[in-house]
Amino acid sequence: MTVLRSSTQPSIVSLPEALPSTRPWRTGALTLIGVMTILRFAGAASTELTDTEGYYVSWSRFPDWSYYDHPPMVAWMTWLTTRVSHSALHARIVPVLCAGLAEALLFQLGARLFSERVAFLAVGLHVAIPAYFFTALLVNPEATLAPSWLLALLLLDDLRRHREATRPLWLGAAIGLAFLSKYTAVLLVPVTLLVVIASSGARHWLTRPSFYAGGLVALAIASPVALWNAYHGWPSLELHLVERVAPPSALEMLERSGGVAAGQLVLFHPAIVPLLLGGAAVVAVRARHDARHRFLALASLPVLAFLATAMLRVRDAEPHWTMVGFLPLLIGAAVLLDELLARAPRLATTYAAACAAATFVLIAATFVHALTGTFERTLPHVVYDGSRDAVHETLGWTELRAAIDRAGRHLGPRVVVAAAHNVFCGHLLVELDDRPEVYCPSVRRTQFDFIGRGEPPVDGPVLFIEASRDGALRAAAMRGRVCTRVDHLEIARGETEASRYEIFACEVVGSGDASLAPGRLDPAR
Repeated sequence: MTVLRSSTQPSIVSLPEALPSTRPWRTGALTLIGVMTILRFAGAASTELTDTEGYYVSWSRFPDWSYYDHPPMVAWMTWLTTRVSHSALHARIVPVLCAGLAEALLFQLGARLFSERVAFLAVGLHVAIPAYFFTALLVNPEATLAPSWLLALLLLDDLRRHREATRPLWLGAAIGLAFLSKYTAVLLVPVTLLVVIASSGARHWLTRPSFYAGGLVALAIASPVALWNAYHGWPSLELHLVERVAPPSALEMLERSGGVAAGQLVLFHPAIVPLLLGGAAVVAVRARHDARHRFLALASLPVLAFLATAMLRVRDAEPHWTMVGFLPLLIGAAVLLDELLARAPRLATTYAAACAAATFVLIAATFVHALTGTFERTLPHVVYDGSRDAVHETLGWTELRAAIDRAGRHLGPRVVVAAAHNVFCGHLLVELDDRPEVYCPSVRRTQFDFIGRGEPPVDGPVLFIEASRDGALRAAAMRGRVCTRVDHLEIARGETEASRYEIFACEVVGSGDASLAPGRLDPAR
């Protein structure tokens, strides 16, 4: 047996003599990343935008320092890639490229801490997990957050190994860039402090000015978000820290825990979640005696604990929030799998093959479903619920555009279009190319309020579009107007109704105040 050693610390994994070189693992990882990037581009080109993607893409039509729901990176990157074309593929270029970049950085971190075989296995786990697979195909803030987060972890690890005064400045820049992607990146600040305090080789930074200068660099890069929020009265903080957070109740948190756990199990692969939990246990137990495991434990476990608590308290929590917390645990899980390959190769190989087969089925199913109506025709309702299928949000836009154009011609040149659900409003704006202009009189404050597109003008006609997937929102949104249905569209896929749209012509009547719908949050607050 020969023992592979990293550049700084001995590996705990013994490998067979048949694997004397680690070069094939780097080549294999690059090949896997390249193949997956090609497949992701093919997947990104297979469908049009979903409603949520349309909402994010609509922000890019109004460049700003930040946005109500998230920091600006998703809008800035989409603005860059849609200069040539407004196609769904062009909007998704950055997510696809960022997934490959995140996997390359994950490999680098795994190879540095343990070995290139461990790093290859970590990349393989990343490829196999649905959460990372789908965020690579869709316009979303996590796309740019993941590589920024991993870059920050690599630079944080540098603080344990090097003493150049500029190191913290680069780390601060990476944290600032991550914050421009999503507010979750603020968790990198306590992670940095925990790692520096717990690492004997990094503790000296606490007495060095450049360490605190790195914090100033992070603040400077993140300043567009702070400036935008300060100018508008801190609406993003109010949204995420007040409006979305339920009052603390042990019973409600307990009731939500089952759904949160189920979401994690599905989104992070039922076969891989046990390995991730095993990786968490390994890094926690070995953290006391092994600096590498301590680094992974501090970079993941506190983050996951915080995000799990937030998901139990937030009314509309989403299971993908934990993605960045699991990134370091991919390496911990890869260490566990690597040891299993050395001690029980048949069992480990069977397990890896099963995960790879499941990933192949997932990718194939994604392509089949994007391009055909097979699921609608063959799967029973208990397995497949078309009302929750995001693919259906991508269908029927040619017909809807034509219907809006027909109705709009009868109402004159001053007509505007409106809807009442923020993500559907964003999708409408993108699909119509904002011609006619799109407004969003939602009962809740949305990004449209900050671009002057909340309430439609009171001195002109409105075409109100109601999508069946959003429910009946017209009455609240069109208060003060009388509406008449002028068209009705049913978009079918095979024999299944994929979407249904009602189109209403609405005009103001009387002198009632139509500026705010009942219960609406005042955007000027």
